[in-house]
Amino acid sequence: MKKFLILFAVALIGMSACDVNPKDEFIIYNDTELCSIVDGKILTDNGLTYEIVENNTEANLAEYNRAIIVCDILKLNEDGSYQINLKSITKIQIKDYTDASTLPEGVIPTGYPVSPQSIWFSGGYLNVGFSFYLKVNSSTVHNIDIIAKRPSKEGDVLTLYLRHSAEGEPEGKIDYEAYTLVGSYISFKADDLFPTNSTTDIEVKWNWFSNPDSPESSDIIEFSEPGSIVRKN
Repeated sequence: MKKFLILFAVALIGMSACDVNPKDEFIIYNDTELCSIVDGKILTDNGLTYEIVENNTEANLAEYNRAIIVCDILKLNEDGSYQINLKSITKIQIKDYTDASTLPEGVIPTGYPVSPQSIWFSGGYLNVGFSFYLKVNSSTVHNIDIIAKRPSKEGDVLTLYLRHSAEGEPEGKIDYEAYTLVGSYISFKADDLFPTNSTTDIEVKWNWFSNPDSPESSDIIEFSEPGSIVRKN
């Protein structure tokens, strides 16, 4: 079986393309961060505050609550915040997770195929990177959800079911000419699931193709992988 990339506790975001410019024109360039936007300020999940002094995007920050940004860090302010040149910004959806105990008879819905790429806790959110097959030129709205099943007895772990609602597409096997693989991130309000300064053992479950290398000719089955989520604050 093809190994799925599940990253627990440490995100790739905020760690890529952070290079010092030898001419000292700015401190860091092409810094990539997952962040929250509060009162026009960018608060990164790494605990930094960014002030936009140059904006190369057409984004209206008032329309953003959570986002992935790429920026150049220009200067350190006296208050400890940083002045930045905002180069790109991508909106990240924020959702509530679903508690399994609230589902009718506790039945977990099956959902459509979705592949987890990364899972970690930062910025007060459970963040999930995912991918799925989308019909080419489709206008159908797809939804990604997390269903959390809390431990019922000592020795059990928190189970997270990653679910994909596709409103009828794709139906079963994938036709490569009609579908394309897409991916994104989503943040879930899951503050109560992960205590501060703790490590929580989890098991992630999702539905994907039995032969990931040949989805057009394979069945859809459930995959499962154990791990842990570290929350520092």
